[in-house]
Amino acid sequence: LLSSRHEYLLVLAISLLTLSAFNVFGADKDTLPKTIPSQNDASGYRNPLDLEKKIKELIDSNVLGNLYYYDSTRIILGLFQHDVNIIWDLAPHDLSIMDFVLKEKPVAISAIGVSHFNKKLEDTAYIVAHFNNNMIAHFNINWLSPVKVRTTLIGGEKKMLVWNDLETDEKIKIYDKGVKVKSIEGIYSLLVEYRSGDMRSPHISHVEALKLETGYFIKCILNNETPINDGHSGLRIVKMLEAADKSLKAAGRRVKL
Repeated sequence: LLSSRHEYLLVLAISLLTLSAFNVFGADKDTLPKTIPSQNDASGYRNPLDLEKKIKELIDSNVLGNLYYYDSTRIILGLFQHDVNIIWDLAPHDLSIMDFVLKEKPVAISAIGVSHFNKKLEDTAYIVAHFNNNMIAHFNINWLSPVKVRTTLIGGEKKMLVWNDLETDEKIKIYDKGVKVKSIEGIYSLLVEYRSGDMRSPHISHVEALKLETGYFIKCILNNETPINDGHSGLRIVKMLEAADKSLKAAGRRVKL
């Protein structure tokens, strides 16, 4: 049997999906678009992952070059949860984004965190995802920040990317900045060149996220399509969350995936 909390969330989800069906597509299935365009088309429908798809496109096309690091920050003052810690509340969002944009998957997870008000539930945590290709991903999640921050930095050999989700217009910025070592010995003799070039911001359409999310969900069901965020993706995220929780309880010990 479902708890009252779960029943409430289920009813809320169904209500949102029903409203989305009428507001986004209309009540008639025939009005649904048959394909998912990358930008707005005559139907007014846009892929709900345009931002993430643009980042993935830049990575897959080697615009950034070999990746050095992936750094994500999601911090805010509150909202404290009484049944889950900060990892299970906020980390699913950013782990899901990383799982989508990166071809390489992490091989291990480590995490540390502390609780300041509830001894059983951490309110501040740092997660590290370890990869085989000498890349590292770091996630800063926090309920005790005086400011709201939603940023992702991806450092590459050729260029670097900054995604600030709180920006109104230029959410994604690509910087032609980097480091070039003249020789192997250059690392030790500090013969390092720092490249600082232009910044460009690709155009991304602005559409309300929840409307797109629920609309995409309904579209996949009615058209019998496999969603981008399918069950396999969900399983990978849950495994990472469980590994982070296990590492948290083991004082940051690395947990293999």
